Amino acid sequence: MVKLKKDNRQRLWSHLEAEIQKRSKTKDRKFRLKGEWKKFVRAQSGYKVYAVDGSWIRKNLCIYFTHGGHGLVHEFIPVNEIWVSTTHYDEGKSDISRCNCKTKTKNQKVSKNYFNSTVIHEIEECEQ
Repeated sequence: MVKLKKDNRQRLWSHLEAEIQKRSKTKDRKFRLKGEWKKFVRAQSGYKVYAVDGSWIRKNLCIYFTHGGHGLVHEFIPVNEIWVSTTHYDEGKSDISRCNCKTKTKNQKVSKNYFNSTVIHEIEECEQ
C-alpha cells in the first residue's frame, strides 16, 4: 500500500473529504442527477463519463466544483460517474471562482485533449 503524505489542508476540509469518502460506500446506487446540463460521453475504465455544465453545477450543487469531479470527492456524484466541465470558468473575483488556466475568453470551451486529460486525472484519483 502506498503511504500518503500528511494532509496539510485545514482540518475542516480534511474532515469533510474523509466523511464524503467514508459515506461513498453506502450511496444509493439508483440515485441519478440528470438534466440538460449533463450529457453522457462514454464509458471508460468502469466509469460513466459525462460532459457537464460546470456553471450550472457551481450555481446549484457545489460552489467549488472546478473542471471535473467524481463521487469520492463530491457527494452528489454517483460513485461510478466522472463529471467533466465543458468550459473553463471565470465567474467572479475570488480565486475559487476562476480557473488558473490561460484562457482567452470567458467560459471558453475546454479542448478535447483537456477534457480527456481531466477524465484520466479523475479516474486516477478514484483508483488511488
